[in-house]
Amino acid sequence: MKDNFAGTMPTKRFMADLACGRFDGQGGMSTVAVVATSYHDDAEVIREVAGYRGISGSVLVSEFDDVSNPQRPTAITEEAAAEIHGFLASREFENTRFLFVCDGSVSRSAAMLCAWMRLCGEDDLPLWVDVRDYSPNVLVYGRLLAAGGTQLSEAQMSERELLKDVVLSCKVAGRKSHAMHLLEKPWKQIRDGVKRCELRRLDEKRKAIAPGDLIVFSQVGLPDELLAAHVTECRTAGSVEELLLDEDVLGASGFATMEDAVAGMGEIYGCGPYEALGIFLDASDWVRDADACRRMPKQILDSMRGSAEMRDYFADGMK
Repeated sequence: MKDNFAGTMPTKRFMADLACGRFDGQGGMSTVAVVATSYHDDAEVIREVAGYRGISGSVLVSEFDDVSNPQRPTAITEEAAAEIHGFLASREFENTRFLFVCDGSVSRSAAMLCAWMRLCGEDDLPLWVDVRDYSPNVLVYGRLLAAGGTQLSEAQMSERELLKDVVLSCKVAGRKSHAMHLLEKPWKQIRDGVKRCELRRLDEKRKAIAPGDLIVFSQVGLPDELLAAHVTECRTAGSVEELLLDEDVLGASGFATMEDAVAGMGEIYGCGPYEALGIFLDASDWVRDADACRRMPKQILDSMRGSAEMRDYFADGMK
């Protein structure tokens, strides 16, 4: 992340920093904070202390709960999201560090950080796969994006909930998740099962990929075109040409010939020598479940007209 994005912080720690005068700019940059809390008393204390220290204009406190159902009275409202966006957008980006705070420093704060990064033209996908520190609240994410002019569809919101579940399942199984980006053609080839092996330069980052891991792909320029695939096997070689001598790799690479594959890799990594990695993938589970997400929400909600409890259960991500 750029230095402009100061990350997330728990409410209690932020209150301590604020009270002790540790909330300040760094490296010539001013710091602003958005605090989302469920506790009115904490909100009042933060406002009072920020006012006492003369920095009330640098701290915005918003009171809403960590819930995914927009019908809940304590969920983030469109008005609250608009206020947060206005507060952030009023700052000069290059000279500002943006800090996001919530009670657990995991969900609401992560959602605000992801949305603001995206609205600023930054890549937020790595935060969605970083289950060690983040589990973004999809409703908060969607409403803050909408306040900034980027409207997610119901299907896209459902897919974000699915992504959270898939990444968490990977963590529970003791495996890692990775974020990557693909152009439209290879993205569709993996989705359609035509391409089952992704070719990459074997750098330090890619050496961390192992069978059983999860890779979440987004299309370049289309951050809501998501595709999650499980790694079934990894094969390495001293060069891309050597790797492509493996007929299994070439046949699953999505390229018609070795020459096409070498040329395609050269466009990305150049002609210099480098070790190569072939990542065998299975995206069938995601394709099936994402298709269900796109089709189910309205059908299920329409069939549950008489059950507010079940509507809440579904809208909160079936958790």
